[in-house]
Amino acid sequence: MVLGLGAALLAALLYGVAAVAQAVAARRLPALEDGVGRVAGRAVRDPLLVGAVVADLVGALLHLVSIENAPLYVSQAGVAAALPITALTSAIWVRERLTARDWAAVAATFGGIAVLAVDAGSVGSTSRVTPLTVVLYVGLAVVLVTAAAAYRGQGRTAALVLSFLGGLGYSGTALGARLLGDAGGAVAWGVLAVLIAGCGITGYWLYSFAMQRISVAAASAPLILTETLVPTVVGIALLGDDVPAWWAVVLGLLLSLAGALYLGGFEGRLQHPPVEATT
Repeated sequence: MVLGLGAALLAALLYGVAAVAQAVAARRLPALEDGVGRVAGRAVRDPLLVGAVVADLVGALLHLVSIENAPLYVSQAGVAAALPITALTSAIWVRERLTARDWAAVAATFGGIAVLAVDAGSVGSTSRVTPLTVVLYVGLAVVLVTAAAAYRGQGRTAALVLSFLGGLGYSGTALGARLLGDAGGAVAWGVLAVLIAGCGITGYWLYSFAMQRISVAAASAPLILTETLVPTVVGIALLGDDVPAWWAVVLGLLLSLAGALYLGGFEGRLQHPPVEATT
């Protein structure tokens, strides 16, 4: 449990800092309508975006370690700490002081994680790897089709939909990683590895597209909410994650997510934008 929670918090630190760097880089990328090749070419030449990708990859590896050593409700709540870290990093970026309510939200997030960790149960397992893998592939296809429609939309709502879909993509990554522990044989591992990579790439780019249109924390809030709650519910209902005390899980999730979601509006309260596109 200690290893799982520690890996999740380290992943959250990397994710939170990388989110701000990713936002800066994403906002100076050309629009997708200018061509995928041009977008990809600019992306691989941007050291800030490359650094954010590296940080996210290391965070993803730590996240996998956490998923294998802690129930999903602990692992995903620990990673939700990325949003307070994103807000703190954004505040430092523009030298803006956090208010007492902001600090209370940070405390609530980490307090909720502590409650979950203290009363966490054992990591579950399942024999339904194949049908769940099929469901995840179908879910990924639905996310991609919906995202294509949302990308053509305009305004804040379309950006929030992209962020929500990105959260579903990351949820698929977490669930696919959990299924790896119960999969048997090289073929099953290969199929799940492709799924995990596909979900992770989908989540990353949808999150980037959302941050091209709205602030870092505003885009992070629905993503964090989705990638925390969806794996939590599936982990308990279908993957056998043990829940010794329901009150602790409910209280821990409420505290951590309430704090994270409050901080989702942090950047809207700043007098200046948290990150600025540069040329």
